[in-house]
Amino acid sequence: MSGYCTTAGNKSNPDADDVRNTVLSRISGDLSPGYSKNHDFGVDKFLPIIKAARVGFPGLWLGVNFLAVSGKEAFPKLARLQNEDCHVDA
Repeated sequence: MSGYCTTAGNKSNPDADDVRNTVLSRISGDLSPGYSKNHDFGVDKFLPIIKAARVGFPGLWLGVNFLAVSGKEAFPKLARLQNEDCHVDA
């Protein structure tokens, strides 16, 4: 079952551990993580969180949503992640 999850359970200042805990809680509940999105913090803080999620869960489907960011700004950032061997299913 796929689902929609926030980056770290709606926490406004998440870090890599928060993301790991959110993903693990969804897996243990038989919910595969779906999309992650940045609530109350910018994309620049979100990028290392995305990378940490990918490193911790390399085979997991990972979609992201950059809130309030246009495709013109978002897609180059996603391309940069891809070039850094951080695949995002966007």
